[in-house]
Amino acid sequence: MSNRYDGNSWTPPTTTCSIVWPGNIGVFNWGSVAVDPVNKWLIGTPQYLPYVYKLYPRPEGDLTKPMFQDDMSGGEAKPGNENLGGPYAISIRHFRSGLALGCAGRR
Repeated sequence: MSNRYDGNSWTPPTTTCSIVWPGNIGVFNWGSVAVDPVNKWLIGTPQYLPYVYKLYPRPEGDLTKPMFQDDMSGGEAKPGNENLGGPYAISIRHFRSGLALGCAGRR
């Protein structure tokens, strides 16, 4: 299965998986920053992290029932947003390599 990527950060989520890069969860990996209060500088290390988004259509008739479990014991992992009342739930995961290592891009 291939993930959709339109070459920009506006690739919409799909039911077959889309790569959003840089991820809209935030550019900084929130490690730490250095602050120079005299010169009023803040120095950080931005890391553009890719994410995989997948939409899950809800069954007709019940838009308020959770679709995901809290753990990986069965079914899908809990998504980033159940979106109760909406027609879709969405799973947001870090994009990982075949060795399950996180991938990061540079601009």
